[in-house]
Amino acid sequence: MNTESSKSIGATEPQKQMISNNPSIPESNFRYQLNEVENHKIYIKTDHEGIQKLFYYLSTNEPLNIQLSEGNMDSYQTHIIGGQEYYPLILGYEEAKIMREKGLFIDIGDPIKNFFSKNTVVVGILRKTGGVLDMAHFIPLSKGELN
Repeated sequence: MNTESSKSIGATEPQKQMISNNPSIPESNFRYQLNEVENHKIYIKTDHEGIQKLFYYLSTNEPLNIQLSEGNMDSYQTHIIGGQEYYPLILGYEEAKIMREKGLFIDIGDPIKNFFSKNTVVVGILRKTGGVLDMAHFIPLSKGELN
């Protein structure tokens, strides 16, 4: 893994050194690698239940090579539903399961009103990675734009 030109979500520089110096942890365990990740793109927000949620700021015109188990990257754009603006939301595999169990959405294309103070529409679910991305929310909103 080239740590100068890429970052892995969830691994700090010391953790990356430990991983790269530990032959028992194969590099192939990292299923997705997001290139040129900047600190302000990854952030955590706390929901109304006090649970921390992982977010990744992804603008609607930014290419991202990820595989979805449901949905289509072409839908990752702002939607107008009932005259209101809805932001696209891609969920990690496990986070989608949790949100479905809570009844927040059922299918791709379902809107979610007042999601951290914004209206969103679920446009995709990542394939299971077995890593931190399974709990992530990809959204074109920065930390300061969500409450």
